[in-house]
Amino acid sequence: MDDEDFVELEEEETEPDDAAPEKPKVDEPGSKKPKVDQSAFLATSNTASIRNKPNGRRFDYFFPRTMVKDVKRSEFLVLGFDTEYQSPKETFENEEIKEGKAKYEVVSYQFHAINSNGVEWCGLAIPKDGERLSLTEFIVYALSLGARKKQQIPKTIILVAHYNRADLPAFDDRKQILWRLQNVRSSLVSASAPVPLKVSFDDGDEKTVDISVYVRDTILLAPAGRKSLAEIGKLIEREKIKLSDDDEEELHWKKNMKVFRNIDWEAFREYALIDAEISAKYFLKLTQMYQDVTGEDFVPNALSSIGMKLLVKGWKQEEPKRDPVELVGKEQVTEVVWNEKTQGFKKWKHTPYLEELSWFVDFVTECYHGGRNEQLWFGPSFEDDWYDYDLAGAYPTAMATIGRLDWRSIRPLGALNDLQDDDAAFVCVDFKFPDDTRYPTLPVRTQNGIIFPLAGRSYCARPEIELARQLGCRLILKNGVAVSQDQDDKVFFNFIKETIQKRDEAPTKIENAFWKELTNSCYGKTAQGLREKRVFSLRKRRGERIGESAISNPFYASYITSFVRAVVGEIMNRIPADKMVFSVTTDGFLTNASEQDMEIAKSGPISKRFSDARDALKGDPEVLSEKHRVRQVLGWRTRGQATIKPGDETVKSERYVLAKAGIKAPVHCTEVHEQNDYITELFFRRNAEHKIELDYFTSVREMLLWNADLVGKKARKHISMEYDFKRKPYAAGMTEVEGVKPLAGGPKPHLVFSTEPWKSAAEFKQVRSVWNDFYGKTKICLKTTNDLAEFADFFDTASSLAPGMGRYMRSKNGDIRRLKRDVCRAFKRGLAGFAAYQALTAKEFAAALDETGFLAAGEPVKVSDVTNAAKANAPFTRNSTPPTRPVKKIVESLKARFPEFDELEILAAPPPDAIRLYEALRRSCPFVDRTQPTSERWRE
Repeated sequence: MDDEDFVELEEEETEPDDAAPEKPKVDEPGSKKPKVDQSAFLATSNTASIRNKPNGRRFDYFFPRTMVKDVKRSEFLVLGFDTEYQSPKETFENEEIKEGKAKYEVVSYQFHAINSNGVEWCGLAIPKDGERLSLTEFIVYALSLGARKKQQIPKTIILVAHYNRADLPAFDDRKQILWRLQNVRSSLVSASAPVPLKVSFDDGDEKTVDISVYVRDTILLAPAGRKSLAEIGKLIEREKIKLSDDDEEELHWKKNMKVFRNIDWEAFREYALIDAEISAKYFLKLTQMYQDVTGEDFVPNALSSIGMKLLVKGWKQEEPKRDPVELVGKEQVTEVVWNEKTQGFKKWKHTPYLEELSWFVDFVTECYHGGRNEQLWFGPSFEDDWYDYDLAGAYPTAMATIGRLDWRSIRPLGALNDLQDDDAAFVCVDFKFPDDTRYPTLPVRTQNGIIFPLAGRSYCARPEIELARQLGCRLILKNGVAVSQDQDDKVFFNFIKETIQKRDEAPTKIENAFWKELTNSCYGKTAQGLREKRVFSLRKRRGERIGESAISNPFYASYITSFVRAVVGEIMNRIPADKMVFSVTTDGFLTNASEQDMEIAKSGPISKRFSDARDALKGDPEVLSEKHRVRQVLGWRTRGQATIKPGDETVKSERYVLAKAGIKAPVHCTEVHEQNDYITELFFRRNAEHKIELDYFTSVREMLLWNADLVGKKARKHISMEYDFKRKPYAAGMTEVEGVKPLAGGPKPHLVFSTEPWKSAAEFKQVRSVWNDFYGKTKICLKTTNDLAEFADFFDTASSLAPGMGRYMRSKNGDIRRLKRDVCRAFKRGLAGFAAYQALTAKEFAAALDETGFLAAGEPVKVSDVTNAAKANAPFTRNSTPPTRPVKKIVESLKARFPEFDELEILAAPPPDAIRLYEALRRSCPFVDRTQPTSERWRE
């Protein structure tokens, strides 16, 4: 609606007409409305007392029974709604939330209605200070304004808002509403069952009218990357209104909406109504598109479900017709079971996996992993052209390559060589890559995510086995299963091709985004419910496991993810030796390889298969798409990258690579470059004691259990921007970085190191667990080579100790006391090179030890320490002293004072195959020294 419509509607609200007579109502302090039992349904009369202006009078709005029409469910009224509110304080403490004090003040309620005949109207309600409307009053108000426009009201209402968990708590009868809804990704929606509303009338007829209210949230129906209301407004060409062109002033007014309402009512009204309008119009447009492609009445709760529904519909309509249940390896079964509640038998219809398939479902689920996520370089990169590539349509393309699986032909694998050309296979293998493999490609699951070591045991699918063989990996099959596959009958191909074609032909932005989301979201439904994932249930008030979708199948999910990882892994391993991969995230990676280099890298057989699939789907064989190009990047851990020096592209957002690894930038950092600058500054200034303030909102659980509104809460949280050790540090050095914003001063020195793969998952687990202990005890961040040396020394020492010796590292000077004891015992027995110094008295020997550093370290040597060392109950045990840095320092002095001293008899030594992190400090880092041979210089 335009401005003139708003003015006309305002006049209608203040001048009642015959269609909906209004009676001025005087506010009575302390007056209360009669309570209605709403345990089974919401109940209301057909009258609501509403104030439509600040400080104005309340009017009774009502609609007659005759205005409600009984029509089919597909003729529904869309009621977009929104609230404006302000919080009395920016953040609440947890105790305040639990005490029920986490409340905002409601400033206004507004709606935008669109009837099934296309007629629109809107309205705005102002509550009395400190009071709230009920949802039933709000709906009656909206229907009454429709009745005044001579509109017949359908019995089905779609109540839709954007991010509705902010708005639904604003209603006075929230407790009667929330338990009827479901929590879907922190949005509140009704599933197949609506919220029932019984309306009574004052016409003498006691019969009520039942209205069904379905609750939807447009944030669940928004495409990826367009989740904000402003973005979906752009899709329907209805821009969200700004309160000010100045960002700070805009934020100020958003925090003080009541003041803004009171000083500029017309601007406030226009601003408030537009949000409800965007929600209503976007939902209606999406509904129309959904109905056109599926023939169904309602848009589902989430956009990701639409693609699945369209896929299943296509299966049913294809010639020859396909059974969607059979295609996912299941069957319809009807059993007669006993019902304890009714004390009788009933029929139970369900769809279990085929028996032949059920034997292998758990095993194949173990072969399902997520994307490959690794940081292969720690710290600032050197300056170069860094390209951020993604596989083009990675998961949809992988889906499209799957042929129809003959589930009844499923068989155990006796050997990898038993595989037929078109078999889909899922295996457990022991593997060993050649030692010089830069990027091993077989996933191993750990409690810290999947890693890719040189050797170990992997559960995976056939694409990664093919790549491993290509890289010279030795494989021993431990278990496996194969299914015959008809590559001439690809089960997902037609759906993927159609959605891509529809997107390319889409005449509007919203249709383009709609088809893109349908193309990309369907993969996730194949994996839904395979692994434990819980959501808070509003009805049960506890966590509940998310169930499987109609197309959940571990064979599909395992193959799709394996194929994507295999394509990425093949390209990474074909990048020239003088170039590197900086980081890899799911279906993309950062590299300094040139465009010519990448042409060679993506020419492998698995990439060729991916390219052929892209060509068949889209008529474009391109494997990779370039997202960003920058000059210098910063990396710290998985999904943790930022930009030090941006690229030169004209599109500002493409000049920055930014993955925040869970770190949330302050709310005032709204632009990508602002968030990037905040992250880079945080990295260079960080310390282990540093806490950042994170802004949170109250959760759905807190809303339900403690009656909280959606208000802010702050938490001070330790942040870790340290390396996650998914790969082993290979060569370390220091570098200086210029131009880090907004840090003042000159160049910033920082540690950098390249990496190499772990030999096994056991090595990773060992180092990762020691790092957690070290970081917790020492609070040392990896900012200098000395910091890395501290950890390397700590780890190398820990790995050299026999069981039980660790206690000497826990207590203060425990390591030095252990050295003192062992040196004295060796001296009294003439061992460890002390045979040449037996002429020394106990007093002289004690004094000599003090001079070598024991006294300075706070552990003076007494004469009794030397004499008691000769006792029979004090034997000398070789290699019993932890080789810590303080110990080694004293040992060097001992060797100078006693040249014959043999420290190898004293110090514990790591086993021959022990991990030696200190080696990284002895190698020259390629970032600092580019003179070393390329094979060494670029080894990551």
